Amino acid sequence: MNNGAGVFFNKIRCLKVKELPAHLKPMFIIDYIKKSINKGLDNYNARYIRTSTIDPLLIFSYLVALLKEHAMSSSNSTPKSTINPDIGLIWCVFW
Repeated sequence: MNNGAGVFFNKIRCLKVKELPAHLKPMFIIDYIKKSINKGLDNYNARYIRTSTIDPLLIFSYLVALLKEHAMSSSNSTPKSTINPDIGLIWCVFW
């Protein structure tokens, strides 16, 4: 894996259990989190915005269509007051 998660897991895989808290502790500092978010936004800008790719738009339209289809299918089988918790989870993951 060459993404951030792959690099992270490769690093912690080589650590001993006693070394893990010392490795993870600096990652929960506010400045580190801010830098990570800024780096992610910069990478997103370079990958999608500057290249004028439509991938994010395709993903968004797919999710909207998926949620609409799910709402239509569930409205036929269950009352409208029933909320599926899985749909909320999908929105939390992507937003």
